Amino acid sequence: MLQRKGTGKVLKKEEYFTVLAGFTPKALGEPTGSVPRDEDADPHSAADPAANLTFNLRLSDTERRARDGVLLPFHFSAQKKSSLLEASASAGKIYYEPDAADDLDEEDPDDDLDV
Repeated sequence: MLQRKGTGKVLKKEEYFTVLAGFTPKALGEPTGSVPRDEDADPHSAADPAANLTFNLRLSDTERRARDGVLLPFHFSAQKKSSLLEASASAGKIYYEPDAADDLDEEDPDDDLDV
């Protein structure tokens, strides 16, 4: 609500209102950080956001038990965790055998570059 006084001063005030049955307004007061509840409104008349969906968001008890029984891929059992963290007895080695086509010059390998 904006109120302009004769002195030129403008007051701004925010209030909440609701419309009751019979189109009568009811003042709910000024905002207090949260939207006020109307005491006369039926708490069960609030719209259910999941009511008109083409898919189901709710789980039955059997579906909930089945979901709880599934192991997630990033949760490891104690046996798998110990096998992954265990150091192997034989360390891996890489053996390199040069081919006949490999050009191994002992000189500067950048000789052919124009620097």
